[in-house]
Amino acid sequence: MVTFGMIAWERLRLIETEGSAVLHCPRMRCWATAAPERPVKLLWDPPAGFEDQETAAIELDPDEALLRFAEFLPDGTLASITAAGHRLEQLDERIVNWFAGCRLGHGPSRVLADLRAQAAQSYPLLPFIIWELARAGDDSIDKAIAERAPLAVTLQRIFGAAWFVRLLHQLRPDFLPEGAGIDLTELLRTVCLLEPSQVPQSPQCWESFRAMQFMIAQIVPSHAPERVRVMAAKDMFRKAAGNWEAHPSDQLLQAYPGHVAQDLARNLVRPALVKLTPLNRSRDVPTHYNRASRLLFQGRGPKHILRICELWHKRQIGIHFRLSENFPPTEAGELRWEPLTAPFQATNGHLIVPLTDKPMLMQEAFSLSHCVGTYGYACAFDGRHVLSVRTEGGIPIATLAVKQHLATPAGIQHAISEFVGKSNGTPPAEARLAVNEWIDAIVDGRLPIDLESLKRAQAERQPLRLNLGEEEMAGDPEPSCYDHDKPGALDMALALYGPLLPTRVRRGGLPELVRVCSLGWIGYFQRHDRTDMPTR
Repeated sequence: MVTFGMIAWERLRLIETEGSAVLHCPRMRCWATAAPERPVKLLWDPPAGFEDQETAAIELDPDEALLRFAEFLPDGTLASITAAGHRLEQLDERIVNWFAGCRLGHGPSRVLADLRAQAAQSYPLLPFIIWELARAGDDSIDKAIAERAPLAVTLQRIFGAAWFVRLLHQLRPDFLPEGAGIDLTELLRTVCLLEPSQVPQSPQCWESFRAMQFMIAQIVPSHAPERVRVMAAKDMFRKAAGNWEAHPSDQLLQAYPGHVAQDLARNLVRPALVKLTPLNRSRDVPTHYNRASRLLFQGRGPKHILRICELWHKRQIGIHFRLSENFPPTEAGELRWEPLTAPFQATNGHLIVPLTDKPMLMQEAFSLSHCVGTYGYACAFDGRHVLSVRTEGGIPIATLAVKQHLATPAGIQHAISEFVGKSNGTPPAEARLAVNEWIDAIVDGRLPIDLESLKRAQAERQPLRLNLGEEEMAGDPEPSCYDHDKPGALDMALALYGPLLPTRVRRGGLPELVRVCSLGWIGYFQRHDRTDMPTR
């Protein structure tokens, strides 16, 4: 779900024509269209005739742009949204159209819009739940609204508990994190199975619940069996239920367990399985990331996962350094690559410095506590470019990742795939100003990009590309940070990553690691070490 708030973090461009408006976000390359007699549409390609009208666009601050855009919504839509306690920037186009009285295949209806507005004032989360149910083919709530039937009866029939209806009635959308899209899929599947006393009851607890949904999505891969995903969510929520205050949302959002699993898969699980077991190409065999995720997190609660992530952030750079120093990686690990642009200094003094080898990436990762140190292979062979945003004194404050194949001078903003601060947090405002100036310098030709030379150099390096196993090439092309084929390399890796691993695996060594990671999804929650905690 893309909310209007997600596209409104910078200056937007607005085109007003007779009876309609187009809202353009250049950085995300998306367009929203509005007209009083039509549903709102969010587009990833320019609307028809946009090129002819683009010269008439005016740049506005996000708040002003959204306010002007709202004037072209169907009559009364913005008033209904406000009366229900929502803000336009919280919503995506589907919810806006719901408030406008739109139905599938039909335009706005003022009568239906008024009925829906009354229902939303009583149950502020109702529009979001209706869309989640609609994905499952259930339109009973919308029918009840249109027929003026008692909603409480319909809601109790669907959710089976009066306390859940009370929760929907009491919970206000301003309790949610700023700009958060509300995906209630896991809520409908899992929270309804909790005891009433275990459901989050305060704004802070609700934010922690939402953040834990994000954490679960990282731990359990999207292609895992559905029953595994549901069991993982239920198990995690059960362990956190009733004590949501112990899991602050900012800690949960910055934990990034997916990065921990990816690092373990790349530098321990994959090398161990490739070296010690015959490679099975069956589709039923979980990927190395799946195995590492199961090894680290299955059956454990949020307290354990937060400790694992904290410990990994403290140790990851040191682990990589010791492994690569004792067992230097192959030639690909030592490659350099050409910078996307020359170093750039913004008017506020901040620098944007291209990172052109693995040691520079590792230093950036160490300074900002994120995983950009693992991008070396993608930079050398796949056209990824990483740039460091630094203070005038050279201290890193943010990191920028750019995809070379999209990096045309006129559309460089569309090539930015990542822009993060410390611990993958939001970059500081001064870094964003510097990056905007860097973009402007490329667009107007003051900072040239020689794409032909970059492509030619990338092609010349391709013969050196490592011959990795096919199982994870698409999802994780980065090789391990050391040469795991050398004697003693895997033993050192196991010892260094040992504090993250369950006690049984640490004691059993590589044979136990291979045995545990060779298992499929069967018995996902039948492990004996589910309460095991990492050592310091």
